[in-house]
Amino acid sequence: MKKLEGTPYAELKIHTSNIWVDLLSSLPMIAVGLFLFSISSNTTLICQRLEPKQGNCKLTESKLWVSSSQEISLDNLQGGTVAQDRKGSTQLLVLTKTGSIPMGNSTRWGDKNPKADRINSFVKDTNIKSLNVNQDDRWFGWTVGGICVIGGVSQYIEKRKNLYL
Repeated sequence: MKKLEGTPYAELKIHTSNIWVDLLSSLPMIAVGLFLFSISSNTTLICQRLEPKQGNCKLTESKLWVSSSQEISLDNLQGGTVAQDRKGSTQLLVLTKTGSIPMGNSTRWGDKNPKADRINSFVKDTNIKSLNVNQDDRWFGWTVGGICVIGGVSQYIEKRKNLYL
């Protein structure tokens, strides 16, 4: 440390820091946050019945950067079910003649059985003319992802701010 004469402070601390080191130390938290943002999805199944076995459904999955959809004919739609894995996570599945289509991510929260029951009721009861089922799994990813991004940016700002105090 270097002593300065004629100042109210006895010592002057000289802080040095590399902007790239500060940025690289904050990037893991920011990257985790952006990853959680990108995998969080909102999935919607919308069906319209024209005749007892005529109509179509559209399954749309929207993520932060992309959106995809697929058409399912009513005669191909068989129902809905909830699958549970070994860890206790559940996932809503749309059943078709060609297999099952996942509706959203596998999560541990939220009761998905009423949604599967609504799909099954629509398939069985030809008097029901429309169906709209939504599985929104964004809240967890966006909340935790936002905390990670804000934490990483705050960490970087704090390191840079300390250089100029």
